[in-house]
Amino acid sequence: MGKTYNNTLNTIEVALGIERFLIAPYPTAFTAARVDISSPPAGFMDLGTIVEDSPVVRYTREYFELKTGLPRTLQYRKVVEVNAEIEFKVYSHSWWQSQFCLGNDTTITTVTTIASGSVTTQYYGKSTLQEFALLGVTDFINGDQVIHDFARVNPAANVEEAFKPSELSQMPFTFAAIGFIATIESCEHLIVGKRHYVNADGVSCLL
Repeated sequence: MGKTYNNTLNTIEVALGIERFLIAPYPTAFTAARVDISSPPAGFMDLGTIVEDSPVVRYTREYFELKTGLPRTLQYRKVVEVNAEIEFKVYSHSWWQSQFCLGNDTTITTVTTIASGSVTTQYYGKSTLQEFALLGVTDFINGDQVIHDFARVNPAANVEEAFKPSELSQMPFTFAAIGFIATIESCEHLIVGKRHYVNADGVSCLL
């Protein structure tokens, strides 16, 4: 007879993985499919080597709640606000990653054209914010893949750089997801992102 305290592990449901991030100018479309980060989807580029314990994708909801009766019990609940935030760090001090971090650059088309020894100036305080499409791709060692798909993001409030002789240079990224309309089962819904699961045999499911 099985016992709950044995808490037997189902090994097909667990695996280790590392999430990396791909970015593109908004709007850049992504069709749900397995992603090879060495050959990113059209328009996307790899943001670089991730600080492995840094990625966090946070989805929050706020509700309107109505409680009635004595004793009062919850009778009605409705979502009134949804938010998503993506945080991670990459090992870098380069200008081309910081343009996405700051979100105030006018173009991302010059990332491969900077000559050695040239000067690239970026600005703190510029009020315009560029928008991007962002993919978080996690390959698990069992062959599964999870893709966090945010069609429209821009940088969140704060940027902090701290170069220290005790550790490699790290660049922090924090993006806030912007809502957009998606058709789900023939109905329009306002969403902030998607999560794609691709299992080891290549079959893609939208969760």
